Amino acid sequence: MRIINTLSLFGFAVIMPMMFVDELGFTTSEWLQVWAAFFFTTIFSNVFWGIVAEKMGWMKVIRWFGCIGMALSSLAFYYLPQHFGQNFAMALVPAIALGIFVAAFVPMAAVFPALEPNHKGAAISVYNLSAGLSNFLAPAIAVVLLPYFSTIGVVIAYTALYILPSSCAR
Repeated sequence: MRIINTLSLFGFAVIMPMMFVDELGFTTSEWLQVWAAFFFTTIFSNVFWGIVAEKMGWMKVIRWFGCIGMALSSLAFYYLPQHFGQNFAMALVPAIALGIFVAAFVPMAAVFPALEPNHKGAAISVYNLSAGLSNFLAPAIAVVLLPYFSTIGVVIAYTALYILPSSCAR
């Protein structure tokens, strides 16, 4: 699941500048501000989800707010700008939602060593390896799908990959 949680983070950095700038007419500066809003939001939401996960449970937060939240906000990151066009304020809404929900995967850093308490170092290593694989896999998905299905096809693929583990997480 760790590979999946940052798919849109690394994938949207590849595909969304083309949509926002080339298709919707945003300037490069506006696109970068939208993207920065996403990352700025994670600063605060990382701490928030850590606190919530201690009260609700790690896997509940990962499933409902990480997986489902990212699936919905990934779709919104495509459809809201498509609907509203070059509207900077409306582009910020799904970017901020992405920042809120990607941080809901924060409890996963605690889950990995808890699953293998006798090999915590190895568990953290696998966790970090998975993050690196996500950095490779997200653009690879875009490279394969973009020529055949355009931006929406890639967004739907990322969305499906968020929904799939939500049904498996306990």
